Formats: sequence, C-alpha cells, structure tokens
Amino acid sequence: MAVGAAATWWRRLEIASALHAGLRTSDTTVLQLVEAVAWVGGACIVTSGICLTILSGAAPDDRADLMRLVGAEGLCAASWTLIGIAITAMSIRERHLFLFFKGR
Repeated sequence: MAVGAAATWWRRLEIASALHAGLRTSDTTVLQLVEAVAWVGGACIVTSGICLTILSGAAPDDRADLMRLVGAEGLCAASWTLIGIAITAMSIRERHLFLFFKGR
C-alpha cells in the first residue's frame, strides 16, 4: 500500500493541476489506476516467472500448494498497491495546487 501511495504522491502536482483544469477526482483516480495497472502487472509477470523458477526445484508434493500460496500473495500485494494508489489519488485536492507548486 505504501508503494502505491508513494507513487501517486510523487505525482501530486500533476494531479492537482488536472483537477484545476477541470477533471473530476474520480477521473484522475481512474487515470492513476489505469496507469498503475501497467507497472503493477509488469511487476507481477516478472516476479511470477522468478517464483515459478524457484518453485520448480521444490518437492512435487509441495509444488502445487506453494504455487497457490505465491499466487495469493502476489494478488494481495497487487491489490493493496492499487488500493494505496486510489486512496492517495482521492486525497489530493485542487486547493493544494499552489502549495505543491511552491514546494517543488
């Protein structure tokens, strides 16, 4: 969740600027989520390949259980990252635009 929140917080000036230009908060949140699916999905694909390579050396009896466990943990991590992105994107307000700009 912290990774998703940090990734969105770094773009707070861009999001506040879009809100100032007339985009709704829901539109910016959906935009952030769509963009995040690309890098979260890419990370899931890479880590899945790494985990499957490591699990190929596991005992045949334990392999299926371990794959389910890794899949569940990966799905949980990806969903919490997206939840962090959504919460942070919804918390950014247009009225903070000039504070973000001054801080930059």
